[in-house]
Amino acid sequence: MTTIPNTSTNIQDLQAKEFLSPKEVELLYGFKENTQAKWRMQGLIPYRKIGKFIRYHHQELKEWMNKGRIA
Repeated sequence: MTTIPNTSTNIQDLQAKEFLSPKEVELLYGFKENTQAKWRMQGLIPYRKIGKFIRYHHQELKEWMNKGRIA
């Protein structure tokens, strides 16, 4: 069995986390890691680089997604 380090597959655990990895964003919101990388390079998605790791602040990500909402 393969495990992904620092990744929780429990959706409730992911929803409660302050920072998410690209894999966790994919699991929670369905944005593929390759798509996230393209968005980062284009400056479209908010992210942080912590050491060598890419992390998304969960609240910032939610706010970013809501900005695109049409209502």
